[in-house]
Amino acid sequence: MKYLFPLVASGLLLAGTAHAQATLHFGPQVGFVRSTVYNTSDTNPYDLSGHTGLEVGLAGSLQLGHFAFQPAFLYSQQGFSSAQRPLGGGPAYNTATTRLNYLRIPLQLAYTQRADGQGVQLFAGPYLGFLLGGRNKLEYGTGQATGEVAVTETHTEDFGLGYYSIRTPDYNFYGRRLDLGAQVGVGYRLGGALLQVSYSQGLRRVNSVEQYTIGGTAYDQDSPNFRNRSVQVSLSYLLGPRS
Repeated sequence: MKYLFPLVASGLLLAGTAHAQATLHFGPQVGFVRSTVYNTSDTNPYDLSGHTGLEVGLAGSLQLGHFAFQPAFLYSQQGFSSAQRPLGGGPAYNTATTRLNYLRIPLQLAYTQRADGQGVQLFAGPYLGFLLGGRNKLEYGTGQATGEVAVTETHTEDFGLGYYSIRTPDYNFYGRRLDLGAQVGVGYRLGGALLQVSYSQGLRRVNSVEQYTIGGTAYDQDSPNFRNRSVQVSLSYLLGPRS
C-alpha cells in the first residue's frame, strides 16, 4: 500500500503529459525569507521570534504539459531568537540570537493553469538544507522581578563549516549539518517572470543534543527540539525556448 500513491501519481502525470513537449527554462531567483523555529519539546519552554533574510540563487522549470518540475539552488539567510526562564519561574534569564546560512535545495512539483506554464500554479515538494555557517549571540544575566534583564556577559561565536557551536565553561551546543523538510506554495507566471509565495516546514531537528561536563565526563541533557519554519517570497526570471 505504501507504493500505491506514488504509482497512481506517476500514472496520472504520464497520462497528462503523454502528448506534451518538454521545455526547460532556468534563470536567477531573488527573494526574502521570514524564518524561525518551533520547539517540539514540552520540558523546555522558550519564547521564540523570527528573522528576515535574503534568498538568492538559480531556479529551473522543466515543463511537461500542465505539470512542471521546479528545482532550485539557493543561498538562504535564516535564523531565530530564543529566550528562556527557569521552569519554576524567577529572575534568571538568557537569550540567544542565531543566524543560520543554508544552501537550500527545494524540489517542487507544480500544476500550472496553462500547459505552457503561464498563469496561476500550485506547487509542493521536499527541500534539503545544508548548513554553511552563521553567527550566534548569547546573552545571560540576572533579571529584576519585573522581568527586565541585566545582561552580564555576551558570547559571539563564528559557526564552523557544517555545524555551529556556542562554548561557555563546561557547556557545548551544536547545530546539525543537514536540514530536511517540505514546502507548499502558490505562484503566478507571466512570460519569463515567476512570482512565488511558499511555506516551509522542517522535519528534522536543527540543534543537536546539549552536553555538560562534570569531573571531565560529558553528559547529555534534555534540550529543546528546534525545527525550522519559514515563509518565502521570491521572483525568478526564467530563460529558455518559447513554449
